[in-house]
Amino acid sequence: MTPEDKYFYLYLLTNPHTTQIGIYKITKKQIAFDMGYSIETVHSLMDRFITHHKLIRYNPETGELAIKNWRKYNLN
Repeated sequence: MTPEDKYFYLYLLTNPHTTQIGIYKITKKQIAFDMGYSIETVHSLMDRFITHHKLIRYNPETGELAIKNWRKYNLN
């Protein structure tokens, strides 16, 4: 992963919208605002995480994001 990928993944794991199961509602616009990125950059990062890294799933209709292996990073 690039440093930008790591920063984005860290945001996905720790942002205020996260839940105890790793599935939560968030818009690309909210991510862009929180991180200081453009919506196009967020779209590109999300696409890379969905297709290349295969670490997240995102439903644009409902705005729900699911993080694979969330338990690995958050449960003791």
